Amino acid sequence: MRIAFITNLFPPIQTGSSYWVLEAVRALSARGHQVIVITCGPGLKEESVEALGPARVYRLPPTFHFPRLRLFLNFDQFYLMANRRNWRRTREILNQEGIEMIHQTGHLLDSVLLSVQARRTLGIPAVCSIHTRIGHPTSAIYDMVLRGIDRFFLGPAIMRKFDRLVALDDVLVRHYQSLYSVAEIDCVPVCVEDQILDTPVAHPAAGPPVRIASVGHVTDMRDRRHLLLAIAELKKKGLPVRLDIAGKVLTDVTQRIIDELDLQDTVRLLGELPRMALLQLLRESSLETHWIDIQGIGSAAIEAMALGLPVAAWAYEGIYGEVPLRHLESMVFIDPNDHGALVHTLEMLILDPELRQRIGSKGREVVRQHLTWSSVAARMEQVYDRVIAQKEKHGAAVLARKA
Repeated sequence: MRIAFITNLFPPIQTGSSYWVLEAVRALSARGHQVIVITCGPGLKEESVEALGPARVYRLPPTFHFPRLRLFLNFDQFYLMANRRNWRRTREILNQEGIEMIHQTGHLLDSVLLSVQARRTLGIPAVCSIHTRIGHPTSAIYDMVLRGIDRFFLGPAIMRKFDRLVALDDVLVRHYQSLYSVAEIDCVPVCVEDQILDTPVAHPAAGPPVRIASVGHVTDMRDRRHLLLAIAELKKKGLPVRLDIAGKVLTDVTQRIIDELDLQDTVRLLGELPRMALLQLLRESSLETHWIDIQGIGSAAIEAMALGLPVAAWAYEGIYGEVPLRHLESMVFIDPNDHGALVHTLEMLILDPELRQRIGSKGREVVRQHLTWSSVAARMEQVYDRVIAQKEKHGAAVLARKA
């Protein structure tokens, strides 16, 4: 199959969605598909093309670079790319490459317009994977505006134009089934590259202190407030704990909380780390606590599990369908809004290294069996096959009516 991923977010931009596309391209290429990526390149004035193994990445000049805005949680790597010139070039690339399937990645930014237009004018089947809910955690006005755009514009004008929607977990499936009034959305879970399972596993220092890692950009939606309050209480109890937060710091709220709770000697804001340094941090840690202000797990948490770390996330059994994630067996389920339970759970994990080891070992096995691209790529292929079959069936029906 000839597949084109269209996305605003692709490395060197460091987000979970960026690396998801990168790994999907590698996995599908390894399975014999011919894959390209159409994206934009930070600072580009002219188009560039580069090889990614057997795949090709077409980088088009961006039309606009958003500055840090509270509306977008101060993230400074949002680039727009939908204009007449880029649409013309996208159409040429899709025709030149003989693309049979468009996979739009994410619906937050404007590349989604290029995918919908290509589906309409070129007749190429198109799916869209949904990676996050659109909203704002700290401003009621911004939240109302963003959710309104999602419900009343993106849903009817764009998202229902795709042949199929794919979501990365059950939370997103249920949310967007309701919001867009779509009967069915496929769940294809977050996963990691198979190769990470061949790398050294976590070997944390014997301690004390017990080292907790928390991976993800530090934003208003990921300020770690609940985690920091729990760490402060654990510190008052005299428990030996240290927290390392890895991710680009895009809000001053977290540092203020650290100062207010007198955690300067317990919590470190490490900023954005190179990938190898991040993996090394995880290997040297005893636990990864990964959540934002909505339910979900995320690729960084799955990577930590693949390294043998016990992971605590705001999740539940069935969040990835039939993937057997079980509380205190293969993962630790927490609700950050339940302070007492959160403190109790972290205290139990800190005091019981054997429990941490058992959860980490079982979680790693779940990743090996269910959450690597070798298994998840096959699920994506099934989605593509169903879409193409439906398209062909519809085309045959149209021809029959005309005859």
